[in-house]
Amino acid sequence: MKPKRKKKLNERENRRAKLRKKQVSARVLTPSEFNIQREVDYIIGRAAEGEGRCVSLGPLVLFSTLTGDAWLLDPGDHLALCLAREGVRQPVNIMQTAEKFSIEWEADYTIDKEFFTIVERGTGQVRTILGYPTQEILASIARVRGSASQ
Repeated sequence: MKPKRKKKLNERENRRAKLRKKQVSARVLTPSEFNIQREVDYIIGRAAEGEGRCVSLGPLVLFSTLTGDAWLLDPGDHLALCLAREGVRQPVNIMQTAEKFSIEWEADYTIDKEFFTIVERGTGQVRTILGYPTQEILASIARVRGSASQ
């Protein structure tokens, strides 16, 4: 490996190690607070600020990362939608009326320990991402599943 490439990889790993040490906060919304577009905007804003957050919204989980990524997850069907990448809002198709909402999902996801893996629906391309707050995401998913069974 070239020295310049090796140095760049070391710098990236050092940044990730520092980011993992920061705390990620979580909150749960009540049904009366359910506004998917408002929460999408909120989580994208947190991602743009480099803040890690997890939000449970009805059957959904939204999260932002310290690296500027933001995702919307449907834990029941393991569906994922990237909302922001490196602080930049991604184009998404989300519709909401007073009675229902519709989301055009772009990927399926799995979480295994610290690995967040995405399989894109159109291409089948697989990406595994390290450094996401997987424990906090899994805790939010557990809260969503717990409230759904009550």
